[in-house]
Parts: sequence; C-alpha cells; structure tokens
Amino acid sequence: MKPLIGITCSFKPDGRGQTLTPAAYHDAVQRAGGAPILLPPLEADEDIAELLRRLDGLLLSGGPDINPVRYGEEKHEKTMLLAERREHFDLKMAAAAIAAGVPTLGVCLGAQEVNVACRGSLIQDIPSLCPGALVHAAPTSGGGETMHEVTIEQGSRLHRILGVTRLSVNSSHHQAARQPGQRLKVCARCDDGIVEALEGDDESFVLAIQWHPERIVDLPKQLDLFRALVDAARLRCRAAHARCGGG
Repeated sequence: MKPLIGITCSFKPDGRGQTLTPAAYHDAVQRAGGAPILLPPLEADEDIAELLRRLDGLLLSGGPDINPVRYGEEKHEKTMLLAERREHFDLKMAAAAIAAGVPTLGVCLGAQEVNVACRGSLIQDIPSLCPGALVHAAPTSGGGETMHEVTIEQGSRLHRILGVTRLSVNSSHHQAARQPGQRLKVCARCDDGIVEALEGDDESFVLAIQWHPERIVDLPKQLDLFRALVDAARLRCRAAHARCGGG
C-alpha cells in the first residue's frame, strides 16, 4: 500500500473561498511512490487532529508569508500575509505532525511554518534586512529557473538523503529562518550565510527547505527529497499496521 501524503493548499478567501495547489507538488509525491491527498484548511482543532491521524506523511507547500506576530515581530512592509484560515490550519498541522512523529517536509513557506511551529523566528525580507545577501527571490526568465548554490552540512539527514555537500537550487524566497526553532538545526546554508534548510535534531523525519524542488524535480537530487519523505511515511505506515495486528 502506498503511504498517504497530505499536501497543504493555498486558500483564497474571496466569494467562493477557493482552495488550490500547484500540480507539481502532487506529481512529485506520485513520482516518489506516495499517494497524495490535498488538505483543505479546516478550522476546528478536532477536525485537524482527526485528519492528521489518517496521514502517513505531511508536505507543507509554498505560499505567502506568516503573520510575524506569531514570532513576536511587527509586520515588515514587504511581508505579504498568508490567509488567516490557512495559517491557522498549517501551523496546527505542522506542530501536531512534528509532535506525533509524522514525517514532515516543508517547502519554502512550509519550511518557515515548520520553524515558527517550533517557536523559531524569521527574517521577514532578505533584500532589505540582509545587506550583501545574494538574490534569493529571482523572477524566472523564459520559463526557466534562476539558481544558486547551497552548502549542506556533512553528516546531516539532508546530506544522507542527497549524498552531496553542494547543490544547485532555485532562487524563490524572500524570507528565511533567523532563529531555528526548538529541536531544529541548520543543515544547509547559502554562501552568504542565509539558512536554506533545517531538520529535526533527532531521528524523526522533519525537513524544511527554502527552495522549490517540485519545480525542478528533473534536476539531480531534487526528487530524492520527496522519495525520502515517502520512504519515511512508508515505514511509519508499516509500523502502525503492525501495531494494529496487520500482516
């Protein structure tokens, strides 16, 4: 049985209240061997808890910015706020998944949600607050991606997944972790020192990456991130099945 991977969605609070997500996320999960399911931003805590109990893994997708009141700061002029309903759902899911040991992968906004859910803080706008930083949010040209290099901490979970200490990633974020949250550690940085990835400090699968691997999944090593999530979810699924008396 394929492990069930929940994927968070964007929410547009217009007249119809639309929920949507780029197909690249669920396509990547499928290619990695998982069964993707899109998660609507539920509001009741008991419904969020029930939904999480049915998942084998969680993929926190990209989007706008978390309200900085969540980490004790005032809003920067460049901060583009996430819909409150999605923010509530995503942060509840992230915190509960990490606490329950549900394998969790955060992408861009999702990485920031992992950090804030663990009581970390963010740089609200790299270009204006980090003089001398490289360009981390470059527009695509001709349908391509602007790339930059990151250095991966040797011996980290991310290093074990990818097998390299240098990787080309796409430049598509204007925020990043300032202070890593509780039980998180930095596992990749850009050459300018900006944090590009965090991971859990124990053996549970928690990985938060600032780039968008789903958009460059055909480049070297990028699909391996989704395979690692699916593999961790599969192990959890099998363990749960065994506890319930399955074969």
